[in-house]
Amino acid sequence: MNVDSFALDDAHANKPYGASLFAMGGTPPYNWREDASYSGRGDFDLSGLTIDQSSGIVRGTLFNSASGKTLKFRVVVQDAAGDTDVNSRYGVDWTVYTITVR
Repeated sequence: MNVDSFALDDAHANKPYGASLFAMGGTPPYNWREDASYSGRGDFDLSGLTIDQSSGIVRGTLFNSASGKTLKFRVVVQDAAGDTDVNSRYGVDWTVYTITVR
């Protein structure tokens, strides 16, 4: 199941958006956060989207300036035991997500 990235549903500029992020294994509850060291994140910061750390939902209203772009971001999922390798030890490397903005 190893993949470079996981595509979330497409989004539309100036419209509300929400999508659930993925976690598998470990000890819930999970904590999701954006990996600010990921060099491919580019336009995510300026998109109007945020990551809800406790629910694992990326949401917000996308700015018009995000139209026509593919947003990329990487998340770190931490479980209740403090383990940050939750997904990858199960052969799932979906820590990088993409959203195409129309």
